[in-house]
Amino acid sequence: MDIIQVLKADHREIKILCNEIVKTEPRATLSRKKIFRHLSALVSAHSLGEETVFYERLKLENEIREEVLQSLEEHHLIDMLMRDL
Repeated sequence: MDIIQVLKADHREIKILCNEIVKTEPRATLSRKKIFRHLSALVSAHSLGEETVFYERLKLENEIREEVLQSLEEHHLIDMLMRDL
């Protein structure tokens, strides 16, 4: 599996986990916490890999530099939101 396939698989799993959290009953706090811990670990690992392997190289490409910087900013925002949750 190449890096693009790994990142796409991560995106799919992140979406699935988010949907699972939404579907849990309000009183299912233990289930929600377990799913959230898995989601948080996946998002952290995914972001680290994407930023260090993928974005570092893409930042050198002038045509897409702005998009890469915007994506890095979005990752920072997600990190802040995950900490707040």
